[in-house]
Amino acid sequence: MIIFYISGGHQRPSDLLRLMPDVDRRVLMQQLQEMMTSGLIKKDVASARPLVVNYTLTEMGESLLPVIAIMEQWSEKYRHDLEKYVVLKVKSVKPMKNIQ
Repeated sequence: MIIFYISGGHQRPSDLLRLMPDVDRRVLMQQLQEMMTSGLIKKDVASARPLVVNYTLTEMGESLLPVIAIMEQWSEKYRHDLEKYVVLKVKSVKPMKNIQ
């Protein structure tokens, strides 16, 4: 998801949080750091006041976009089957007993 959103151009952390409202800020920052360490994205810090931080894809990150597109097509094709599996999986989970 993050790579997809960054592929649209420079993205600030606040923009990414707006696009993914269910994502915790700390988790997002951790994921961005891991992607920078892996060489998928780069962080640009403008020397303006206040500091402006943008994330962009590297060449390696951009090379993932066709793979992501194929995975999206696959998930759409098998969406119905996947949704059935998730429902069955959730129903098979047994609740934990209270431990005191």
